Amino acid sequence: MFTLLGYLFYAAVFVGVGATLEDIQSASNTQGLVFMLPMVSFLFIPPVTSNPDGFIAKVGTFFPPSSPLITMIRIGMEAAAAWEAAVAAVIMLVSTWLVVKAASRLFRTGMLMYGKNATWKEMWRWIRYPG
Repeated sequence: MFTLLGYLFYAAVFVGVGATLEDIQSASNTQGLVFMLPMVSFLFIPPVTSNPDGFIAKVGTFFPPSSPLITMIRIGMEAAAAWEAAVAAVIMLVSTWLVVKAASRLFRTGMLMYGKNATWKEMWRWIRYPG
């Protein structure tokens, strides 16, 4: 479940960002920031393996970009309580739903634009637009 939700979470982020870009040149400039998001999980691995019940491990469990990897590591080490895994799953489910919703709104409007990149202000307006 965490693997599937993590995949959907990151796929929605990539689609949302990709839909707001004009061409491959601007995509190559932005891809570094977007591809670093999944790598956030790897920053948590050393502290989690040395202290799987510590504060950093618990933050990584409940932080959506790192939750799929860190929760699975803690479950494998038998350090995550059942309630922690359940709460992490709910947080991941809700955050994935929110990111997919935002990405669909960005995609809907972003694909209709031609010849310009979207600004942060425009993207925020697209996400808030009802419909």
